[in-house]
Amino acid sequence: MMKQRILNLKVEDLFNAYDEKRLEISFELNKDMIIERQEVWDIRKKSFYIHSILIDLLLMPFVFVKKINFNKKDNDEFLNNEYAILDGKQRAMALIQYINNEFPLDDLTPDVKTVEIKGLYFSDLSKRLKDKLLSADVVIYENEGTFEENIDAFIRYNGGIPPKPIELFRAKLGLHSKLLNYICDHDLFKLINLNGTKRFQDYELALYLLMIESNKEIGLSKDEKELFVDKLSRSKRINKNAFDNLILKLDYLEKAFNREEYINLNGTDKYLKKSHLVAIYSVLNKALSNNLSEEDFFKWANDFFYLNKGKHPKYWTEVSRGSTTSKSSIKIRTDEVDNSFKEYLKEIKINNNKVVQLKRFIKK
Repeated sequence: MMKQRILNLKVEDLFNAYDEKRLEISFELNKDMIIERQEVWDIRKKSFYIHSILIDLLLMPFVFVKKINFNKKDNDEFLNNEYAILDGKQRAMALIQYINNEFPLDDLTPDVKTVEIKGLYFSDLSKRLKDKLLSADVVIYENEGTFEENIDAFIRYNGGIPPKPIELFRAKLGLHSKLLNYICDHDLFKLINLNGTKRFQDYELALYLLMIESNKEIGLSKDEKELFVDKLSRSKRINKNAFDNLILKLDYLEKAFNREEYINLNGTDKYLKKSHLVAIYSVLNKALSNNLSEEDFFKWANDFFYLNKGKHPKYWTEVSRGSTTSKSSIKIRTDEVDNSFKEYLKEIKINNNKVVQLKRFIKK
């Protein structure tokens, strides 16, 4: 059963815990941080939060999850525990970033009584206002419970809105979630305009590709993702060959599609989307084993997914059904793509043979 106690602290205590690496608040998820929420507060929101403290408005409580007790003899002390923030990350980040002089207060920030503070960094504040901010009272609800209990608490704190499945998967992955971050930072994700704009979508795509590379016969349904994540979370390390092969293929795709012919397509015509990328990814082993150039791979993909979509009605009918993550749906689409790609490879070989024969004839 969940244990909870109330801690009465100061803003300075919260900042010191972060500074001493006893408080996880970096938005880089691990299994102890429970759930990631993207950092959505802009400078104006952060500034008005700081202003609220300086004019003595009551601070909303934070909810921390206890991670480690590194002093068993005195584990009731805040200084002897490590924490992750379950609720209040935006507010905590605003405080920590401001005290670290990472942003100045917004130009619309009101005065504190008669003192103008807009445009000021923390270091620019008077000693009185600095002390006021650092000594402001902070109430912490300290939770100690299982992963499931903390998920339930998170849902309750967020008005009954459950986290997205990919958030739970990343939470369960623990330290392996850094692999998803690494994949999502690849230049291919920047090319398809997921990186930094639709973070949950690129995490999901990264998980899909990792699943396919680890097991070619797997589907991508919610149940199959749960089984894959559970297995991976229990392993100490990921299959290095699978990960290396995945990065190699992402490099290949980035070189294939990072060209004006694709980049200049209208948004609706751009086909590097989740449902298509899974199908495209399925033929990469053939492309690499046949030493197909990135340019020739692009020509095939552009023909299949853009120039001559009408030649492949079976594929597009399956995509339009809406549910494209079942094993049967993936097989229908990948079979259609595979057949098209095999025919393309045959054409390439025939053309290459003609070139070779022509060169021989010219030499004669």
